[in-house]
Amino acid sequence: MGDEKLGAWDRRRFLKGTVLGLAGIPAARYIPLIRTEKKETAKVALIKTTERKVGVREALNLVVHPDMKGRNVVLKPNFNTSDPCPGSTYNDTLAQLVREIHDRGAASIAL
Repeated sequence: MGDEKLGAWDRRRFLKGTVLGLAGIPAARYIPLIRTEKKETAKVALIKTTERKVGVREALNLVVHPDMKGRNVVLKPNFNTSDPCPGSTYNDTLAQLVREIHDRGAASIAL
């Protein structure tokens, strides 16, 4: 192994280079030549309750959402399975969401 060719790497040298290369990835966002765009984060509300109507109302009050007055709103419930909740949207939850959106002045609600 004394006569290494230029560019030939043994296992140890490859692993060392890989680890050092991967270790530098977090620092790459601070290099001015590489631009990273700030990603928007989603707001999530978690409510623990035994009454779905109350939970939906409280969750909507916690999350900032656009004004719905006079707007057309589309809801996409999860009905792609016949499994019970949480595998699919619970009907009472969907009904309460429709009521809340209607009460906020939506012009129409499509499912």
